[in-house]
Amino acid sequence: MKKLITFLTAVILSLSAIAFASCQNPADSASNSAGTSASDSVSDSPETATAYEFTVVDENGAPIANVGVQLCLGEEFCLQPVFTDANGKATVTPPNGENTYDIHLLGLSSEYTFDNDAHKTPATYGEVTVTVQSAN
Repeated sequence: MKKLITFLTAVILSLSAIAFASCQNPADSASNSAGTSASDSVSDSPETATAYEFTVVDENGAPIANVGVQLCLGEEFCLQPVFTDANGKATVTPPNGENTYDIHLLGLSSEYTFDNDAHKTPATYGEVTVTVQSAN
């Protein structure tokens, strides 16, 4: 019985490590600049929405591909990032359900800036457009 409990504990810890990653400190990432401005827009969430549907665009509305969208609850728990497709879209369904999460963008090209400390999801699922600013 003791071996079974030890095994199950190891499995649960392993699954937790896969589901959650440490939040990145924006200061540690050369591709992100703190103190920049960006705007987020949220459309009305349909009652049938079951996830946050992100679209990452530049200030001209052009989609940005291959950017990791990561949701965090405080400093302790962050989901693994989901990377945007060619249309700048990424869908994230947090296991904790609807909540107000911090939005972090990972792997953003140095030609753009985004303040990872300034953006949050709405409290309910739906479409979220995240606009990054040009670094120039």
